[in-house]
Amino acid sequence: MNLRLDGKKALVTVSTAGIGVAIARALALEGASVVIMGHTQERVDNATESVRPEIRDAKISWVAADLATPE
Repeated sequence: MNLRLDGKKALVTVSTAGIGVAIARALALEGASVVIMGHTQERVDNATESVRPEIRDAKISWVAADLATPE
């Protein structure tokens, strides 16, 4: 895939496993700054660390949040 997303930002919700983390990885590979989001800090940390080694210059940040409740 060649989307070249340099300078773009992406928030990938529920991105701590499976297709979500794969999407986050693909966006980062194309140059986007990616925010990984998940329900718990532990899951977010694991997802971030699984993506980072493949993408040396990746701009990856994270947030732990539960979008199921308005609070």
